[in-house]
Amino acid sequence: MQASSRTSGFTLVEVVIATTLLTAIFGAAFTVVVSGSRTVEDGIVETELHESMREILDRMSADVRSARVDPLMSPSILRFRKLHGSYDDGFGDFDFDTAEIQWDGIPLMRYEWSLDPLETRNDIDDDGDGLVDEGRLARFANGVSIVLSHHVPENGFLVTLEDDDRLTIRLTLEKVGREGRIVRESETKRIYLRN
Repeated sequence: MQASSRTSGFTLVEVVIATTLLTAIFGAAFTVVVSGSRTVEDGIVETELHESMREILDRMSADVRSARVDPLMSPSILRFRKLHGSYDDGFGDFDFDTAEIQWDGIPLMRYEWSLDPLETRNDIDDDGDGLVDEGRLARFANGVSIVLSHHVPENGFLVTLEDDDRLTIRLTLEKVGREGRIVRESETKRIYLRN
């Protein structure tokens, strides 16, 4: 009986082919996972921006519905006088449906866009946050300023009084997502005034 001189195992060509196939499969899987992760992270940023935008627009709607809009408003400033139901100047027993309202005695409120303190209008990211010439939207009432968002680009807050009873507000928010990609959300809301 003669022993077989052949040993079992893989040839070098088979090992190279198997390694190449495994590398291609793992590379494709890694690409899909990274792409999916990027999409999920950008989706989270979009959702955050959208929720923030809805809260701001809902707050504006609630403020402005029972207001007299200042006719001297500019596209990035919304000035108005809002009836709250009663004031110290005798409006507590006032019949709003049948009498003339003296709007001059009601405090002036406003929503206003302004450039962030560390930014200047120069098409450069001055504060290093990845956004260029961004600003903030603030609400001013009774001497108190509340910043509603720091993610408003220039011309991202536009107000138009279309008729005497309809106000259109366009709000855009932007934020830097994964890998420096700018995520932007915009919405337009029409508010019908009661007076």
